[in-house]
Amino acid sequence: MPLRVAFATLGCKVNRADTSLIQEVLPDEVDVVHFQERADVYVINTCTVTATADRQSRQLVRRAHRANPAAAIIVTGCLADRDPAEVRDLEGVVRVAPNSAKPALAAELARRAGLPRELADSAEPVYRPAAVTRPPLKIQDGCDGACAYCAVAPARGSPRSTPPGEVLRRLESLGSQGCPEVVLAGIDLGAWGLDLSPPDSLASLLALVGSRRPVKRVRLSSIEVLHLDDLLLRVVADSPWICRHLHLPLQSGSDRVLCRMRRRYSAHGYATRLEAARRTLPGVIIGADVIAGFPGETAADHARTMELVADLEISYLHVFPFSPRPSTPAATFSDQLPAEEVRERARRLRRLGDQLWRKCRLGLVGRETTAVVSTRRSGAGLEAFSHQGVSLTLAGDDSLMGKLVRVRLGELTEGGMEAEVLASPPEEGDRANTGSPGLPDPLEVGSIHG
Repeated sequence: MPLRVAFATLGCKVNRADTSLIQEVLPDEVDVVHFQERADVYVINTCTVTATADRQSRQLVRRAHRANPAAAIIVTGCLADRDPAEVRDLEGVVRVAPNSAKPALAAELARRAGLPRELADSAEPVYRPAAVTRPPLKIQDGCDGACAYCAVAPARGSPRSTPPGEVLRRLESLGSQGCPEVVLAGIDLGAWGLDLSPPDSLASLLALVGSRRPVKRVRLSSIEVLHLDDLLLRVVADSPWICRHLHLPLQSGSDRVLCRMRRRYSAHGYATRLEAARRTLPGVIIGADVIAGFPGETAADHARTMELVADLEISYLHVFPFSPRPSTPAATFSDQLPAEEVRERARRLRRLGDQLWRKCRLGLVGRETTAVVSTRRSGAGLEAFSHQGVSLTLAGDDSLMGKLVRVRLGELTEGGMEAEVLASPPEEGDRANTGSPGLPDPLEVGSIHG
């Protein structure tokens, strides 16, 4: 009998991409099943960006052990890197693999399935997408930032870029499988290429991809404003196949707090780059991360953040109540805020974010755009994701699943919009999606950023 393996992924798109990479080289002797099913092995790819992410990671381990007490549980990801002793003590855990060990997990699973070591270790990557419509592709890992609150950068190590030839090869593989959209992901995506010899840039990489067009559509995950220079904006503007959707972490609108966070920009600098993006990319949707209640944040600091977000009309917010991460400088600051005050400031930011997101979507009603249809349904409707980054619900039969379609945006839904499929074809040169749904979606919990 094949070895039944279930995957669960928490956190960012880089983690999702890491899980896909493990799955790519699994032999036929391994049967990937949904995490909710009984499995022989559970692989849990953890996140540690917040205390909530830590708690969710531990809960998944316990859920897997309850589902099959005899199963082997392998825990990897950033929590496994940051606190391997804590993870190792959880019942059922047989292996704690740091991020650097992820590439070897596929061979380990193959050996558990009974393959001889020499066969398991020599498996060639063959793309078998877990989510064929919008798979993330990790092209960069690691970060040399030293943000006072961040436990992810130490867990991920120094910046490492995937060489351009390998990026193209993987995009071509994804395109040949019929994936209509690929999300380029990285821990510090905008720093792609800076560590290569000779140094390269994300703008140069996107221009190279544009000369080949191996996939129909590319979306960029989170980018620091430091890397959002005029050249990158111009390449995106000249490339209609790059989605008009940017996520630019802000964290605070107060220069004093940004300095304590060890962020490398000012509130004015952030606003300047966001406005440059709006000028160069008319209609772009821009989201941001914001931390509420950082140690020492005063009521005036919080008000500055609220004011900046409102003045810039940021399209949507990902709001995080400050969560002290062990071994980070911010965890040692003596001026921690009361938990209830942190939660209240987060609530205010979320209310503002909801208002801005509603206003943004109202401005899109009646417009035509393209959208990638998911391989899942939302009740009676199909799920889709628009060029600008809006979740859609639309009517149609299963033949639309996994395809890029043209739609007209309609009424607002909770967090998304309704849409109508139009008869006209999508962008010129788009190929029909002939890919299969592939592997079961790994359980994704608490998408934290990117």
